[in-house]
Amino acid sequence: MGDLLIRGLDPETEARLAARAKANRRSISAEAADILSLAIDLPDMSAGEAYRRLRERNGPVDFEPPPRTVEAPRVDFE
Repeated sequence: MGDLLIRGLDPETEARLAARAKANRRSISAEAADILSLAIDLPDMSAGEAYRRLRERNGPVDFEPPPRTVEAPRVDFE
């Protein structure tokens, strides 16, 4: 198996990777390898297929949509 060194990783990404690795009971290297192996196939599949695969692996994900920062213009039909 080969090795990979990632230079210049920002601290936030590193912290998120470490937290994800801890949650999955893996080393940071094992977590990064798993993410890369999954991501390497993404360009060859639709977004729906990628979402389906991620859901199969990780279960459903709850998220809040971001708040609207711009209101849609009001239409006056008169």
